[in-house]
Amino acid sequence: MKRCTATLLILLITCTTVSSQGWNKIDFPSTEKLTGAFFVHPDTGYVVTSGGKCYRTFDAGKLWEGFDVTYGRTLEDLFFFNADTGFVCGQAAALYVTYDAGYTWEDKSFEDTSAWLFDMEMFSRNHGMAIGLKPEGDNRFGGFAVRTTDGGKTWKSQKSLGMGYSRILTGADSTVYLVSFGRLHISHDFGKKWETRVTYDGSPARTLAVHDKTMVLAGMGGTIYYSHDQGQTWFPSQQDVDKLFLTAVMVNDSVGYTGGINTTILRTADGGRTWNEELLAVSAFQVHDLFLIGNRLYAVGSGGNIIYKEVR
Repeated sequence: MKRCTATLLILLITCTTVSSQGWNKIDFPSTEKLTGAFFVHPDTGYVVTSGGKCYRTFDAGKLWEGFDVTYGRTLEDLFFFNADTGFVCGQAAALYVTYDAGYTWEDKSFEDTSAWLFDMEMFSRNHGMAIGLKPEGDNRFGGFAVRTTDGGKTWKSQKSLGMGYSRILTGADSTVYLVSFGRLHISHDFGKKWETRVTYDGSPARTLAVHDKTMVLAGMGGTIYYSHDQGQTWFPSQQDVDKLFLTAVMVNDSVGYTGGINTTILRTADGGRTWNEELLAVSAFQVHDLFLIGNRLYAVGSGGNIIYKEVR
């Protein structure tokens, strides 16, 4: 068991609504890049940083408490079952679990530190995966995944399904979706067996959002693809080529959001066909993660920025 240093204990924040589109800013006690967010209740959540810290709030961001987890190694993503029990993952195969709301962390990291874990998801109380990249010879972007079947106590590496793993998530019916370079992998048994579908023209994507049969894939070069038949067929919705989309969520079959680098947050109201820019509470920052809990959508990113809005 590893004791973490509690830092930056209490900070009061001010929330201000600055646009008709309803985005509110939360002041955060650090300017580190926020790389991931997870909320178990609209007011109770955690964020991780590029500096290896995990912060928590129990009051929608009025107060924050921060803990060193990897002491400088980048954390990328996190998953929490409840306010106490959760996981974080990141650079150098970092994988940690806490059972006491972040005060202490158990190190589950792999000895092979060449892997970089970008994303993680628990499909059930026992089953889950963390995914990312691991160099394989001349291929710097080999897909790498570790899987648990005992609630995170132990993790085993999995056979690669392709290059460039970037996103994993669970649909409402417990279907698991994994994005690799130009491919969408689908599992109905918590990641034991997979079927594979080609994305639009086999093009790569960085992020995936799902609501029932509606899907949105987005990534580099301003590319957005949408599907209304659970990934059987895809259609393009090309944006500015300078945009790099890192994250996306679907609120329902019609409404969704995406964000990233060189772009404001974009919103669709027609299932991904067309997208419009949102006016944000922060004029310009790189959005690294979007997280939807109930009707509240959080966006986190560069400069320690956190904003949220109520969505329908």
